Amino acid sequence: KHLAGFSTPGFQHAIVKLKRKADLEQACDGYYHLSGRADLALTVQRRILPSFGFPASRAGVLEMVLHCTKFLEDEEIAKLWDDINSKLGMTHEACRRFRESATGFKGSDRPREAVDGAVVDCLEGLEGSMCIK
Repeated sequence: KHLAGFSTPGFQHAIVKLKRKADLEQACDGYYHLSGRADLALTVQRRILPSFGFPASRAGVLEMVLHCTKFLEDEEIAKLWDDINSKLGMTHEACRRFRESATGFKGSDRPREAVDGAVVDCLEGLEGSMCIK
């Protein structure tokens, strides 16, 4: 559902506009960080997250990310993860970096606050890909 929602012409047009406004550092980094992406992605995620049992909020996005990281070793899931991030404007290399970063959080048994803090610190700036600020 995320892939379909992020693939619509209107959403893709909005991503192109964000990329045009991006600074050189964001562009050179493969749009791993892209200002405005979090708010834009949340317009789609708010409609989808509740159908999977997650809150329709940035916190729900984080819960979904943490849940999905458990399955990133599956090639099909990893490809879908990358395809979604590609639709969010990331280059192939940025998608790979995000997946590798997110994989480090799977199965964490640390307290929730520590997990959230670590994920937010590590993935800050992806702004809507599959995380929150």
